[in-house]
Amino acid sequence: MEKLKALWGLLFCLTLSICVFITLFIGGETKDQHIFALIFSPLCAAFGIFTFINDKRHKKAEERTKELITENKLFTSDAWRQRYLEYKEKHGFDTIHVNGMKADLIMRRRTLGTCCMMIIGTLCLVYFFQQIISGHNGYTEKFYVILPAGIIISLWGFAYFFGFPVRTWIKKMGDEYEDIERSYISGRMVTEGYCGINVGNEYTVMFNETKLYFFPTGSIVDAGKKVIRERSYNTGIYIDTSYKYNVFVQVNQSGIMHTYEVTLNAYKAEMICEVLQGILFHPDDLETKYDETEALDMTII
Repeated sequence: MEKLKALWGLLFCLTLSICVFITLFIGGETKDQHIFALIFSPLCAAFGIFTFINDKRHKKAEERTKELITENKLFTSDAWRQRYLEYKEKHGFDTIHVNGMKADLIMRRRTLGTCCMMIIGTLCLVYFFQQIISGHNGYTEKFYVILPAGIIISLWGFAYFFGFPVRTWIKKMGDEYEDIERSYISGRMVTEGYCGINVGNEYTVMFNETKLYFFPTGSIVDAGKKVIRERSYNTGIYIDTSYKYNVFVQVNQSGIMHTYEVTLNAYKAEMICEVLQGILFHPDDLETKYDETEALDMTII
């Protein structure tokens, strides 16, 4: 599939170049059309060739990275370990809010993006009602765009700011809440964006933007890292390669195996895996899995 995408991007640029040349240079009648065709056509063809070569070059680098990961050489190299130790010494584990687990989880959702949503949504509502009060003609048409947008955006922002998703999660803990909170406060925790994991002596809590999982730490039977390589394309043209670093935890709950994952950065994933390694009494480094995926091909040109 990736080979076809790279070939498609090249063919797209070459075809576009030829079509523009035929339409504007051969079939064009003005000097401006001829000049545009002489400039655009070779540049478009050169761009297609460049992106095709760039795609091949990056694939070679990705194959080398894949080999290092699958052979467990990347995260054990001296250079990487040195950078990791420096990062760990500088940042360490997250500090838990003094008011407990509920306050800590709510605080972590009060990001700049949350505040921006509240402000933008409120401004939309203020603008809409200002138009009604001033009697501005045409406010009825704005109703169908500005009012719903303002309500949705502001409610979303306020919900995150005041922690309504967190309050729902807390209710699901039921009678276990006090035990989970006690373990959470004394646990070791790392977060990245809306994702995080707290490994306590009694319970482990994992969460992302929409869900929270909790389970006894003693029920963990396996854990490790999963590196996910993601390639981005635009109209079949290679744009970029990025890597996600997930921590996966396999849990035995009432005889049923469940696997939970959170996305962190490479260093935080290593930090929490060292904690999990100690809990599992694993003599060697935990398993590192490798996966490949593609981002949705967004056609914008």
